Amino acid sequence: ALGVPDDFFDETTKTGSGIKSIPIIDEIPAGDPRDAKEYHRSEILLHESMAKLYDFGYLVQDRFMENAGIMFLDIVFIKYGCPAEDGVIFLLELDGKAILARVFLEDGRIILKKEFNGARPVSIDSNSRKRFRLVGKVTGLFRPDMHIYFDPEKGEK
Repeated sequence: ALGVPDDFFDETTKTGSGIKSIPIIDEIPAGDPRDAKEYHRSEILLHESMAKLYDFGYLVQDRFMENAGIMFLDIVFIKYGCPAEDGVIFLLELDGKAILARVFLEDGRIILKKEFNGARPVSIDSNSRKRFRLVGKVTGLFRPDMHIYFDPEKGEK
């Protein structure tokens, strides 16, 4: 489990006592991320009352949503397969890359807006050449303490 040694919980604790394991991914597989075990980089253990809100976690690997309060190395929790909602942040695949963006629905188009200074919106419509797949809605966020102290991009502590 993320931040906890693997042997901390025995199998009875993991599956009993209302605890559920949520997989953490850092890239998007072609199919359903919940079933693509080879993409699961870690897991986080949550009480089942919270875990039912999330299908998997995604490790944020960029700074494109900082103005929305989503930071580099945060884990956002995703509900898989939700339909597009205006103004909501989604995990999506765009030209083979995983990105987080706020989705806006306008005149038969989907407008994707990243939330950082200088970001330009991306417009997707039926004539677009971009490969696009809406993976799921961001429904939660976890900020591990580790990146408060260390930023691997800057090499600072």
